[in-house]
Formats: sequence, structure tokens, C-alpha cells
Amino acid sequence: MIYEVIFPQDSQLQKIEKCAFCLSSIDQLVIPSSVTEFGEFNFSNCDRITNIYFPNNSRLKSIEKYFFFNSTLKEILIPAHVKIIGDSAFR
Repeated sequence: MIYEVIFPQDSQLQKIEKCAFCLSSIDQLVIPSSVTEFGEFNFSNCDRITNIYFPNNSRLKSIEKYFFFNSTLKEILIPAHVKIIGDSAFR
């Protein structure tokens, strides 16, 4: 099982595709500031996730629908650039 994903500090990753982490055993994750877009259902049905961290300079623009659907997320600080939160993102 994978409990942790570490992105390099100089990551140029811009998009994380749909359902990339769904059903995973990840318990916390730091998202690179370069990420501007996620697909839907990215952390859905994650039964171990408690925290997602976004750096202060995060470029994330939206949190897609069902992003954390049926997950055990305990805490999140939404980045300032986020303008759209999709349906049932935190359900």
C-alpha cells in the first residue's frame, strides 16, 4: 500500500488527472504549488486521508465535484486562487 506521495519541491506538475488518488491509502499529501487543475473524484473513498496541504503560493483554481467524496478528510485550507468548488466536493 502507498501511504505517502512526495512531489519534488521544484515540481512543474500542472494537472492531476481524474481519480488519481481515489481508493488509495494515502493519509496526507502536500500538493505542489504548480498544480492548477485536478480531475473529479481525486480523493474520493480515501479512508485514511486526514490532511491535504497546499502551499501559500498555490495556483489551484478549482476543486472539482466529488473531490473528497466519502473520504475521511479532517482539515483543509483552501488556497486563495480557488474560485470554484464543484458539487458534493466535501460530501
